[in-house]
Amino acid sequence: MNLEKLEIEHRVSLLFEMLEASHGLYHWVYDREGNLLETNAEDNTMHVIFAATDCMQVMTDHAASSDTPIILSASLGLLWIAAFAKSDGQPDRMYVLGPAFHTEISLKTIQKELQKHQIPGSWKVNFTQLLTHLPVISANSLRRMGIMLNNCVSGEKITVNDVAYQAEQLPAPTEDNRKDRHRTWMAEQNLLGMVREGNLDYQNAVSEAGSVSSGVGFRPDSPITQARVSVIVFTSLCTRAAIDGGILPDIAYTVGDAYIQQVNDCDTISHLANISHDMYDRFVRMVHEHRRRKDLSKQVQACLEYVQLHLEDDFDLTQLAKRLGYADYYLTRKFRQEMGISLNEYVRKARVERACTLLTTTEDSLQEISDRLHFSSRSYFSVVFKEITGMTPAEYREKNQNA
Repeated sequence: MNLEKLEIEHRVSLLFEMLEASHGLYHWVYDREGNLLETNAEDNTMHVIFAATDCMQVMTDHAASSDTPIILSASLGLLWIAAFAKSDGQPDRMYVLGPAFHTEISLKTIQKELQKHQIPGSWKVNFTQLLTHLPVISANSLRRMGIMLNNCVSGEKITVNDVAYQAEQLPAPTEDNRKDRHRTWMAEQNLLGMVREGNLDYQNAVSEAGSVSSGVGFRPDSPITQARVSVIVFTSLCTRAAIDGGILPDIAYTVGDAYIQQVNDCDTISHLANISHDMYDRFVRMVHEHRRRKDLSKQVQACLEYVQLHLEDDFDLTQLAKRLGYADYYLTRKFRQEMGISLNEYVRKARVERACTLLTTTEDSLQEISDRLHFSSRSYFSVVFKEITGMTPAEYREKNQNA
């Protein structure tokens, strides 16, 4: 072995030791034919799995035609990253890190997946135990490890965009599938268009979308998990649509992140549906309000955005003015001049509009909504609500929930 190869082996060995200590990762070294030369694993079980799937063939084919690292994948969300040392343009050594799960996976899911394969019972127990001890590493982190590994074996600096991925074999779409996907896309674009325009007349668009789509095409064991993923994806799309409609990114992402946290904490599908409706309505109204404010000064626009973002927070006008960097007398006077109503009146009106959404999209009691929006009492909440809408909160909920 020449000095250059010794140097490569030394660099790779140091990286392997570091990643084993920090992440518990296995490493594997193969020759150009795919023969295993070295590993830190106690047995070759994972080598057998790697060789039995398409991963080994994909790796050797990629090494023969490319110099870049590649992320390889197998069932259950197992990932490996491979990089290559070459001589005369041909792979001399193939270095592999993994496997790792790209997300948390339950023992029940592992056992269910193994049931699909003809595996002896005694071996299945050992394999299950081995899988449960594998690290969880995101694809982004694995890419960065691949970049470090590639630098060790080739000395070349690359970016995350240079890392290749194992191509997935997807079933060819049928004509019916194409039509269904197109209808879903059209309904989705209609929904997002309503957000971008701030169009409050969105009920028909919501009904149409519900009739052609049942959420993302991800089907986990738990329906609640599938529902969470669908609402999170929808929230992300609405967040970006709101930004397109003129909402500042900081504001839109803050609102979107708050709803995603609610989704993550939710444990019933009906509650998820309410969160989704509330989120959509709020983004539409934010854009609607923004489009009405284009002739307003930056100070008043900033004030309106702050109020909309903090409707469920307890604040007074002095605090608001201070946070925006203005004297309270200046801000309140300028606000009335441009809006035609006082800042206090606007806050009350905005909180009543928010209460209307909560009354129809949640099962929160009137007291809970009153407290949530910082009215001094339930009776005061009812008085203000009727003054603005012409009906009590209870009457509004009954009318709109039965509509």
